[in-house]
Amino acid sequence: MTKNILSKKHWTCFFIIVVLYIFTVVTDIIYLPVLNIILCLLLIHNYLKEPFFSYGLSFKKIHIQIICSLLLAAIILFYLYGNAFTWNIYPFVIGRFMRHFSSYASLCLYFFNILVRALYDEIAFRGIFLSFFQRIFTKPLVSIVLCAILFGAADYLAGQDIFRAVLAVVTGFIYGYLRINEPEKFTVFSLSLTHFLQIFCADIIEFW
Repeated sequence: MTKNILSKKHWTCFFIIVVLYIFTVVTDIIYLPVLNIILCLLLIHNYLKEPFFSYGLSFKKIHIQIICSLLLAAIILFYLYGNAFTWNIYPFVIGRFMRHFSSYASLCLYFFNILVRALYDEIAFRGIFLSFFQRIFTKPLVSIVLCAILFGAADYLAGQDIFRAVLAVVTGFIYGYLRINEPEKFTVFSLSLTHFLQIFCADIIEFW
């Protein structure tokens, strides 16, 4: 990432994504994140005319990315919820959680919603926002911390309590650090998968 090169286009993209993210959180329209994901990709490709991989959007070594995302999700969940309940009854709890939905269609809609949520968060925060900060600050740690704080603030704005917001800052820091320091293993794709699994498991634990 080239440092200290910010054009008016970059600032425009940044403010568009910020405004749309706030609007998405406030309105809670289920299909709006899908449109925003498409808009983010169009802004990168057609407006900024920059390669996707510079924003963490890469599908190289996809099998390694999947393995890394599963391991990362397992580690984070263990430290966050290790004592929530005995892990060997997790399959039973998952089955009970899925039967809680009134129909197969509502279950699919639930999975679609959290998957899109995770993907949109990663494209916005570990993609556009993190890359934006990297163009301003020469030290990667500053960009990672600022992006993590924004991520926590977004969770708080979405109606989460302060504890959840702090957890979002911590996980946001981990995601950002890995995205910058392990770019082949932790791309926006693998981090989206980790994020998806975290949301799913957290919902199961709350349900239990």
